[in-house]
Amino acid sequence: MIQWFVQRRYEHVLMAARFYNQIWKDGDASLRIDKKSDVSKLFTESVGVSPTVASLDSLSNEAIREAAKYIEAFELMLSRDELHSASQRLMEAYALGEYLAPVATLSLEKKRRVATYTRDLNELYGTLQAHDYTKTKELADRLKTNAKDFPSSKVDSAIAAYTLASDLAIEEAKAHLLARESDKAAEKIRAAAEIWPTNPKLQEFRNLVNQSGGLVTIRNDFDRLLSESNFREIAKRQYEIAPAIQGDATREEAFKQIMTNLMKIEAALGKAQEFSKVGQSYAAWEQLAELREQFPDDPKLGRELELLAPKVADFTKALDKARQFENRSPKQTGSALAWYLKARNIHPQSKLADDGAKRLVQEILPPDDSSPTAEIPKTES
Repeated sequence: MIQWFVQRRYEHVLMAARFYNQIWKDGDASLRIDKKSDVSKLFTESVGVSPTVASLDSLSNEAIREAAKYIEAFELMLSRDELHSASQRLMEAYALGEYLAPVATLSLEKKRRVATYTRDLNELYGTLQAHDYTKTKELADRLKTNAKDFPSSKVDSAIAAYTLASDLAIEEAKAHLLARESDKAAEKIRAAAEIWPTNPKLQEFRNLVNQSGGLVTIRNDFDRLLSESNFREIAKRQYEIAPAIQGDATREEAFKQIMTNLMKIEAALGKAQEFSKVGQSYAAWEQLAELREQFPDDPKLGRELELLAPKVADFTKALDKARQFENRSPKQTGSALAWYLKARNIHPQSKLADDGAKRLVQEILPPDDSSPTAEIPKTES
């Protein structure tokens, strides 16, 4: 009976005690146990009396009732998503009566929820000890979501304090680095790493150190891209190039001009897209064609013109014919004017066609009639 009691098999103890009482009537008598044994010490030190059959029966009954209460409390807290308290009640029930029916028959899903919570909680303590506050924050957020009673105050305070201290140390290290105080920068960055070894800003600082050593390489890249007229790549790397060429007046002027030109091209592309959306392909093409003469090597501008070309083929053909006749020697003024007028008939708002026609009219008409107010005859479609 004592062996079963120590093993927490209380139901076996009850059956043995009841069977004993059916045969013998001395249940209140102390059991004969070696006083020097560990079992005797267990009862005398914890309970204060020597064990009897009746006391074992009573203690077993009490243990069964307590385990049932713990499981009942566990079920209630679990239903309320209070996993922290539920896990404590389950541990108490398990420690008291591992083999009792209420504990042994708990559903696997309920055990799994508590096991997941406990695993995350233990991992949280591990990440705190390792100063991995990124993972700690992730685990704390998950625990707060899953368990309404998760005690997060200490964890949140620790995360906020240590991450702030590490970030401030890194900012001080950056300031020392920019001031070329390498020793002080190294001291601050070492302190930041000790506080929070996985701080993402440590990588930013490392990149800053690498960049400060690679400024010459970046300047060489800028010169190469400039010689290749690869302005799009320069714009793509503008935030990398701008700090590297700071203080170099020649490179800065070239860089500013490139960015201004690309902004002009992008603005024209935006307007062209708006024209295309409302079905004004001719206006979209002309918007880009004017810029194409200034920036013949821009790939994006050329690609957009190629996409518009099939939609404006008749208009571009008329303009090309007009220019061919205008540029011939001797100049075919009448034919050129006719083609410009045809182009304007296709796209009445065409600035290219209108300017070409006005230019030829000024050559044809006498000086008195060639004023800017002279009207160009309209053609019928």
